Amino acid sequence: MTITLQNVQIILGLPVDGLPITGRVEQDYDALCLTQLGFPFPKNNKTGGRIQIRQLSRWFPNLPNNVGDVEVQRYARVYILQLLGGTLFARQV
Repeated sequence: MTITLQNVQIILGLPVDGLPITGRVEQDYDALCLTQLGFPFPKNNKTGGRIQIRQLSRWFPNLPNNVGDVEVQRYARVYILQLLGGTLFARQV
């Protein structure tokens, strides 16, 4: 069994018809990770624009009690990254 575009459409509510959006993106990934997750990723834990999903669970084990909204949003982003990178779009080794 595998994830299909129809599964993605139903699960995430994303449209999957029409022209694809492609192109090169010039992005400062360290700055993006810093603003979205709270710290830049060490050079040995990322390859290009990809993040090693296994490292995220080590850096964000469980959401502590009594944290602010910013920290909750960071943990939510990590959860979504793990969901997409580890479950929906899992890479076969």
